[in-house]
Amino acid sequence: MVDLAKLVDDAPLSELPAVAAALELARVRLALRLAAPAPQPPTVGKWLTPEEAATIARASKRQVYEWAIGKRWAHRPSRRKLLIDEVGFLAWLSSRP
Repeated sequence: MVDLAKLVDDAPLSELPAVAAALELARVRLALRLAAPAPQPPTVGKWLTPEEAATIARASKRQVYEWAIGKRWAHRPSRRKLLIDEVGFLAWLSSRP
């Protein structure tokens, strides 16, 4: 991290206007970043239930839960709920041997 106070103290007098301009630009950029909305999760297709995914895959619901461990297409908003991104799940299914 840059020590701004040291930068100002050590800059020659002739460079202080440029330092002031750079600091103002940095302040504006900081304000814009702070005001920006938080990043959103990637947009996904329809969310499937484990039952729907099992029907699509012609597999058991238990198998879908096992497949979902660590997969990007699986989302667990709570401990007892599993949501499956349809697009990601179908792509994963088609890539399996």
